[in-house]
Amino acid sequence: MSEAIEQLNEIESKALEAVEKVQEPIVEGVRSAAEWAEARLPEVKVPSLDRIGTADEYVAFAFEVVDAVVKNQKAFVGDLLTATAGVRAKFVDADAKPVRPVKSTTKKAA
Repeated sequence: MSEAIEQLNEIESKALEAVEKVQEPIVEGVRSAAEWAEARLPEVKVPSLDRIGTADEYVAFAFEVVDAVVKNQKAFVGDLLTATAGVRAKFVDADAKPVRPVKSTTKKAA
């Protein structure tokens, strides 16, 4: 793994840790408010509520869409990398030692 990617991994880990630290008290606050409301609110009858769907269903649907988009974009970027491989190969490390071509060990078909 390159030094740049290692640094990006460190930054990403720190960023996720920061996000998690911020999220924890938010979840606790919402949980506390929901418990307070649950204890005080009466049950409300809503006609045809089952036709609307649940919050869990909407969240699951949204993440399925996100997963599909990410999968599509990963394939798209892979295609772009393949399409530009020849051009990108022209950029070489100025400090790298020359590499000799490796001879193939497989025999050519007659």
